[in-house]
Amino acid sequence: MDDIGFPGRDIAEAAPVLEKKCERIALLVNSGSGETTTPKIVIKQLTDYIERNKSDKFTINAVVSNTNSSIGRIGEKDYGNVIELRGLERITNTTNPFLKHGIMTDVYELGSLLLFQKTKEALNENMDYTVVFKKVEEEATVIGKIVDRFVRSDFYQRIIDRLETRCRVTMGGLGPARSVAKMTAIRLQHVKRALGDQVYLSGPFAPRPRVSDILFLISWSGETESILEWWEHSVTQ
Repeated sequence: MDDIGFPGRDIAEAAPVLEKKCERIALLVNSGSGETTTPKIVIKQLTDYIERNKSDKFTINAVVSNTNSSIGRIGEKDYGNVIELRGLERITNTTNPFLKHGIMTDVYELGSLLLFQKTKEALNENMDYTVVFKKVEEEATVIGKIVDRFVRSDFYQRIIDRLETRCRVTMGGLGPARSVAKMTAIRLQHVKRALGDQVYLSGPFAPRPRVSDILFLISWSGETESILEWWEHSVTQ
């Protein structure tokens, strides 16, 4: 809806335009709690439009962890569909707020990314919805092995030890790697800020690294030219 081509300031203003231009319009909403304010407003606006104009061109599709939530109950409407995507199954028995609640409900958010990516792949391959579950299972198995191997490594432990010290952190990458860097920086900032430190995404507003600061450079191939140049420059400094 923030895209420059969206035909209105909100869904209420855009709905009549979309109805004339498109044969079918699907609103997709993702909310772990099912009580997020902005999605609730958007759904209310479109629900009012659909019922006021008796439109049959729209569907409202929600992904939530609680189907009894305000957003989850859209599934009770003829034009509503709901998928239940669960997050943490249990609360960790600890007084540490980060361990108890997680950071930005990572389990749900990462699960959402996996679900949407595999749904997109199934659509691109002209396959039905049952393939989505198979694709998710296959991908999750691979991801699990990578994560298990990494968190048991000495390198991972060294990273944790360094992050627990007083230092600034800068994350960098290009393309999809930059998206990973941004996601990691947001979550890491919650922890480092509690220590009085900051986490930055590389760019014009990120300060020059100091001695003892940590620089994370992300590259799938390990051959991204600008990332290599940045790394070599940092090493020589």
